[in-house]
Amino acid sequence: MNYSMKMLDVHRCQMQTLLKDTSREQACFLLCGVAHGNDETTILVREVIELERSDLTVHSYDRLQVSPTAMLSIARRAQALKASVCMVHTHPMSNGEVEFSEADDIGNQKTFEFFGRMIPELPHTCLVWDGPLQTFSGRVYFSANDWKPISKVEVVNGEKRKVFGSSLKKSCNISETYNRQAILLGKEGQQILSELKVGIVGCGGIGSLVSVLLAHSGAQKFNLYDFDKVSLSNLPRIIGATPDDVGISKVKVLKRYIKAMNAEAEIATFEEAIETPHLLKQIIELDVLICGTDDTTSRAFLNQICHQYFIPVLDMGVQFNVGKNGLLVGETGRVNLMLPGTVCMCCCGYINPIKLAQEGLSEAQCKQQNADGYLSGSDIKEPSMMLFNMQVASLGVQRLIEWVTGLNSINQNQYESFRFLGINAEQGTRKVNKRSTKSCPFCAEDSVYLGAGDEQKLLVKPRQVITS
Repeated sequence: MNYSMKMLDVHRCQMQTLLKDTSREQACFLLCGVAHGNDETTILVREVIELERSDLTVHSYDRLQVSPTAMLSIARRAQALKASVCMVHTHPMSNGEVEFSEADDIGNQKTFEFFGRMIPELPHTCLVWDGPLQTFSGRVYFSANDWKPISKVEVVNGEKRKVFGSSLKKSCNISETYNRQAILLGKEGQQILSELKVGIVGCGGIGSLVSVLLAHSGAQKFNLYDFDKVSLSNLPRIIGATPDDVGISKVKVLKRYIKAMNAEAEIATFEEAIETPHLLKQIIELDVLICGTDDTTSRAFLNQICHQYFIPVLDMGVQFNVGKNGLLVGETGRVNLMLPGTVCMCCCGYINPIKLAQEGLSEAQCKQQNADGYLSGSDIKEPSMMLFNMQVASLGVQRLIEWVTGLNSINQNQYESFRFLGINAEQGTRKVNKRSTKSCPFCAEDSVYLGAGDEQKLLVKPRQVITS
């Protein structure tokens, strides 16, 4: 089992403020959620707790000790939140590399025996940072003498993704295939793409394009999710599909294309709805999720996953509307890189509760409501064409690569809206400010779901998937 930590940019900034004085050791505490995957457990920072001077019984250049009263107060707060505890401190004399000292080891035994007794159901952690707060050592404690290392700390929102302590510090060997691209991204940026674990949800028009663009950019680790099969009507929009593929699952067609381009790519396919419960443990180990579906259920599920498990979601869509006379009456496209702790898709209006309820109906219930007139027009196919999907997919992949590699800063409080033909609006692309709802259960600062990990249940119920 591997162990890592994720936090929001606000947590990183708070830590920098509290720990910046290098005249002596500094400390703070983090309260965290926990996400248990199949092969990786992630600690999710929910709250930063400042220590007052009176909370420290020893506070010198090379020693620091927290009072029993402060420790008890933190444990009580963790119990109320049902959170894991992380103790953070600095070694101001270190620069570039940092390790726990013998004194730290002795203190940690007492500290984590105490927290293990107060909150026994969760693992607790500790971090020690160097003076510039750029390098760390970390541990996950299961008992006073049983611990495992934390491999990386990741900041999952902000203008650029930040990863500390990862394998990226090793020498980067870039193959000749990507050497010209590495001139643009840098060797570390190219390696970031090769190590990025991407989940593609919906492998049709937009999903297949995004997968191919990422594969050609050097991404090598994919999870592909789609229960649908290739049909004649969607054949023109799926990259790599041929008439012989009609009736074959979309994920198999896409896997074949990516493998032909890069035989070393690691690809797992799932012919199931994304919200199927047994998929959760491997979903939460992904670095990013791509939402290329045209249904509300998967979008609502990914919206909660993003904020509860700190996994960025790139949401894209294209929609053309036709009037009763058969003429186009509306069009829209969007690229929305939704980062944890930022405005969610509910607040942006991309999750319609009525449609969400309708998609949860069984086949018999759908037929009955359609007959009764409640779902009038639900079976009408909307226009779709690859060239418009390609515009959205290309910009979406560009924004994602900019953010994960640091190629360019992104504005996490905006999304991009398309008007392809200028129907009822000026033709082109514009940036739209996201507006949050203060009472939103997912992205509000006091949300019970934000960073909660396994502590909170997922609200979206699995659909009764109907395949042709």
